Amino acid sequence: MAFFRRNRQSTIKANVDVEDIKVVTSMIISSSYDGTGGGPMRFTVYFLAVEEDGEYYELFSGKKLEKEKQTEDGFLIKSFDTPYVNKAEPLSTYLINPTKKTINLQYLLGFITQMNLLNRLEASLDEGTSQEC
Repeated sequence: MAFFRRNRQSTIKANVDVEDIKVVTSMIISSSYDGTGGGPMRFTVYFLAVEEDGEYYELFSGKKLEKEKQTEDGFLIKSFDTPYVNKAEPLSTYLINPTKKTINLQYLLGFITQMNLLNRLEASLDEGTSQEC
C-alpha cells in the first residue's frame, strides 16, 4: 500500500509583519489539582499576540489576554484557567534573522507550538529531578 502526499492547496500562505507580533509569556493557574496536596498547578505558556491600545490579543483567535488586576489593598486578583500577561517581547528577538520583515503564519504556529512543548518538557524534567532528591 502506498502513501501519497496530499495536495497542499488549502495551506495558509498568509504573511504577517514581524514588527506587529509579540511573544507573550503568561502564567495560567489551573483549576485542576495534581493530587499532591501542593495546591493548584501553575503553567507558563507562550502566546503570539498583537498589541492594540496597550492590550494584547492572541494572534490566531483574537482573544484578549488578561493583565493582572490589583485591589486597592494591593492584593492581586487572578482567576483559574485564565492566561495573564507576564511579559511581552518582540518576535524579532526570537528570530535567527531579526531584520526579517514578514513571516508566514504556518511558521509562527510551528514556532509557538515548539516553544510550549519545550517549556513543558523542561518543566517535566525539573519535576522529575526534584522528586528524586
